Amino acid sequence: PEASGAITRTMIIGDALAETTGLYSLVIALLLMFANPFIGQL
Repeated sequence: PEASGAITRTMIIGDALAETTGLYSLVIALLLMFANPFIGQL
């Protein structure tokens, strides 16, 4: 019980990191699908 604050804080930070990783990959995937900067180089 006395360590619950630190454990909860670490859990929330880890969850936020995992969620932002997924969101960043979604944004990059959408950019590559619809605004592909590498199309002229193929």
